Amino acid sequence: MRLAQTGEVEYRGVGKRRRIPVSSLTDYKRRDDEHRRQAGEELTQPGQETGPPS
Repeated sequence: MRLAQTGEVEYRGVGKRRRIPVSSLTDYKRRDDEHRRQAGEELTQPGQETGPPS
């Protein structure tokens, strides 16, 4: 429900409930997967120091 409340996925109210279209969920998942992929690539780039500086 946090995703709907923050506007990250579309929804429509039906009574006290929220209806989230599947297309909105798949779009969110695609964006999230891309963000995670980019973060992983940044962490695995050669030359990037890990650990405390010497």
